[in-house]
Amino acid sequence: APSDFRPAFWLRSRRDREALQLALKVDPLDAATKRALKKQRCGKSKAAAAKAIASATTKPPSAQQSTKPKPKPLTVAKNPAAACKLQPAKPAPAVEKTGRKQKVEFKEKRRQRKNFASRKYQQAKNEALAAGSAPEMAYREARQAHRAALQEWDSN
Repeated sequence: APSDFRPAFWLRSRRDREALQLALKVDPLDAATKRALKKQRCGKSKAAAAKAIASATTKPPSAQQSTKPKPKPLTVAKNPAAACKLQPAKPAPAVEKTGRKQKVEFKEKRRQRKNFASRKYQQAKNEALAAGSAPEMAYREARQAHRAALQEWDSN
């Protein structure tokens, strides 16, 4: 049977491969061509093998024309951003800033005032109970002593 009617996987003999190489006029040592011939021997379609051989025989990418689009030049210099129109800064409202030291001093004075009045309350209550007065009367005397202690503290 003539070789034209043989399937692709029949190209196993050296004579058939050489005939194909001569027909295609391809360097037999080219790796891409060897891959293409191997595809033909392994039963790949003739169209796929021809495509692989054609791609192997084309020029390398460095020699071909570059088809990549060139980047557009920057237009920043031509179209600068509009300048921001800012309002003039307004002065900040005058607010008295209290530092940590002032806050600590204020809390300390408030604590001392409360402790002074509380101490006077407990002293008056304990004295009234020790004197033998009723708990309700001791409570009233203690409240009165508490009020008097706050007035005394505020007057100083």
